[in-house]
Amino acid sequence: MKKIDSIQNLKHKILFYKIILGIVVGGMIVSHAIDHKLTPERSSDGGKNIISSAEDIPADDIPHYKTVMTIVQPLRYSGLPMFLREDVRLTIDSTKQIWKISNLHRFNSKGNVVLEDNRYGLCGELAGYVYQNIKTLFDNKYSISFLRVSESGYFLSPQSSHIVLLINDKENPKSN
Repeated sequence: MKKIDSIQNLKHKILFYKIILGIVVGGMIVSHAIDHKLTPERSSDGGKNIISSAEDIPADDIPHYKTVMTIVQPLRYSGLPMFLREDVRLTIDSTKQIWKISNLHRFNSKGNVVLEDNRYGLCGELAGYVYQNIKTLFDNKYSISFLRVSESGYFLSPQSSHIVLLINDKENPKSN
């Protein structure tokens, strides 16, 4: 009877590991697909609606637009490079059915976000990175807020799925 219980326990562990592996691999595939989805050669419209540089949009009335876009333009939404670092660890406790990823996010000595290759990250890391690089550009006339948003038809759930920055003109809220 003990052997049957240990075999059942082993089957449960194997199933648990398969599920975790499926989630990790699926996340890597989705992350990679998202990273390449928005490149002009892969977009459905041939890249007509993709902002590829700060010069693509006339933005005379948007403060610091070109400076902000030179910071944003090289960034890519992808978690794959983070998962591939040697110091990132996946710990699985099969008895408690808990898994934990360690050392995924990195910060410099000032507490600022460090992106992989100075360009790859997920929405929270990218928003934090952009914020730490633009916050000194805007005076007290503007507020910069982190917002949680959802994209229609994409990662639908009760919770928001993306983190973005909102820059508000406090003196002229109708222009926002």
